Amino acid sequence: MCVNLMCPGKEEILPIKANESTEVASNLSANNFHDKVYLQTVYVEIVGRGNKMRVRGLLDSASSRSYVSDRVVNCLKLRPLGHEKVIHGLFGGKETPPIEHCIYALEIHDLNGSFGYCCEVFSERKICGFVPKIEDP
Repeated sequence: MCVNLMCPGKEEILPIKANESTEVASNLSANNFHDKVYLQTVYVEIVGRGNKMRVRGLLDSASSRSYVSDRVVNCLKLRPLGHEKVIHGLFGGKETPPIEHCIYALEIHDLNGSFGYCCEVFSERKICGFVPKIEDP
């Protein structure tokens, strides 16, 4: 039996036809724990308070804010502009308790210095774990 998903208020149950397949495919990431996952990254130069540092930035198109690791904050000797409490939405509709982040101003430049962007970012103790690189052939 299948529930009618197009009309949530309508509780009509439709029978499955005898010739329809009921095969279920699993695409859970847990099934691929031996495979490498490649994420979009870019080498950039971060500038703050007159200090510079080259970092590998992670491009996360699903994030609504930008973040900088506490390690980079300490290396550049950045000072917070302020603080903000944020409730983070996670997969499955779960939410974190309110987490306080420091807000920092910094500049992001390409490595040859032809482009720069000023922005405000949240601090985070650790952005992510190891992200493998695709090496040139």
